[in-house]
Amino acid sequence: MQRHSWLGAGSLLFIGVTLAGPARAEEPGSAARAEALFQTGRQLMRERRYAEACPKLAESQSLDPAPGTRLNLADCWEHEGRTASAQREFLAVAVSAEKNGEKERAAIARSRANQLENKVTKLALMVPAAARVPGLQIFRNSVLVVEADWSKPEPVDPGRFLIEARAPGRRSYRSEFTLPGDAATHHLTIPSLVSDGGAASPAAETSATSRGQWLQRSGIGLAGLGVVGIAVGTVFGVRAVNLYHRSRDEGCDDSDACTPDALETRRSAVRAGNASTVSFIVGGALLAGGAGVYVWGTRERASERARLSARLVPLPAGAFASLAGHF
Repeated sequence: MQRHSWLGAGSLLFIGVTLAGPARAEEPGSAARAEALFQTGRQLMRERRYAEACPKLAESQSLDPAPGTRLNLADCWEHEGRTASAQREFLAVAVSAEKNGEKERAAIARSRANQLENKVTKLALMVPAAARVPGLQIFRNSVLVVEADWSKPEPVDPGRFLIEARAPGRRSYRSEFTLPGDAATHHLTIPSLVSDGGAASPAAETSATSRGQWLQRSGIGLAGLGVVGIAVGTVFGVRAVNLYHRSRDEGCDDSDACTPDALETRRSAVRAGNASTVSFIVGGALLAGGAGVYVWGTRERASERARLSARLVPLPAGAFASLAGHF
């Protein structure tokens, strides 16, 4: 059954074009149900109930394919915000009409598709050479993405996405996120998959944790120097006390009046005391600083893991956003 009702710009021209299309014989049952679904969908569209109308039109098209149904479905999807699906349908109608010599219908469909070009959100699944291990498969919402489409910006409808990467002998990668209808191109990088043994490739390990690890190790090193400084301060402190008592035994009184021999011992005690004080100050500062740097590194590593599990930054149209994960 040929259906030709239309909504949107160019409707009068479209009706004329669709009426000129060839009729097809269909099974009576499916054709009748398709027509009923089509009419219901059209009524729902007139009421702007697109979320209910689009499934009706899609089912009608699957039961009894017709250019009019397909164009209405594309128009419905555009109103619902599914711009990528709408553009694909308009282009499919245009290609089919061009093959059949239906120039007017093809022109209308292609014009509608072109109008959506600057409204379509795109997603590029970038797969670096280091990540292209044998047997790698990438799935977008459980649908296999063929290797020829890797790294290509593909039009997608806004909404929730699940990206999975699998390969024999490797732990799977998963990333879930939501893409807005912002007409931007988003860039998701697939990392090198970790082996089943749990050892990450050097590139993945470095990119994922190098900054946090460096900070943690630096913090431990500084804290270690602080402990050494405090130990040195303790040694000098004990020496200062011992020299002080010796100077008293050699002739220094309570008013610090000393004999010549005792005076040199007292001066050695003062120097040891000063060294002890400086060592304690420096050691304490290094210990506190090291602890602070270690905590900073711990937080940085936690932040890195969070960013790597799912990080999406929408940018203006034509720009790229970064999204990556590592498990």
